[in-house]
Amino acid sequence: MKTESNSYLVSELESKFAEDFKTPIFPILAKYYLDKSLIHKALKVSNIGLDKNSQNYSGKYILSQIYIINNELMTAEKLLMSVVKYQSCNMKAMIALIKIKISLGRSNNIIKSYIDRAFISFPYNLEIRKMHKSYFLDIDKSNNDSNFVDDVQVDHKQLISFSIDAKLATKSLYRVFINQKKYIEAKKILSVMSKNKKNKKFINVENKKVLELINKKGK
Repeated sequence: MKTESNSYLVSELESKFAEDFKTPIFPILAKYYLDKSLIHKALKVSNIGLDKNSQNYSGKYILSQIYIINNELMTAEKLLMSVVKYQSCNMKAMIALIKIKISLGRSNNIIKSYIDRAFISFPYNLEIRKMHKSYFLDIDKSNNDSNFVDDVQVDHKQLISFSIDAKLATKSLYRVFINQKKYIEAKKILSVMSKNKKNKKFINVENKKVLELINKKGK
């Protein structure tokens, strides 16, 4: 019965969308496709819907999730920045944006500004509280000791404390951390990637390399 009801609902959504591409319900249809891993359909519906209704921020959020899956993080970042600018109450978008900024190695000042906004808006969310504690309490303590802040470098202990989203744990992100000489974070990416057997060969090779780099840096 539930399946029949769902099928009817999807059929109705598809019909309404076909009749009017401007309909504000297109994000619901796109999310249905996304949840069913029908990425191509989700992308097509999102792009068509946003082309006709560019101010639909729910649609932009769904599209950002598609780009994250496709490992197009910079495009997802731009979409999410637009969403949180006009929908400051969208907690999921804010958290996703912060994670992407961390993954892309944005400066501490930029990351902290978004975490601070998130903490003010959603002070009781555990994930946001964890981010706030890591970036404000830990960094501020470090600043008091050294009286120096490097806006580009991020303390290894901070990033490794985060649970990295499996969708963001990719070969591309791994190489970003390697190029930035953030070897512990790179090791964390490999750990998350290891849950997928397809990455086994890549991980076996890179694990040895990154461990050597970590040990070399520690000397």
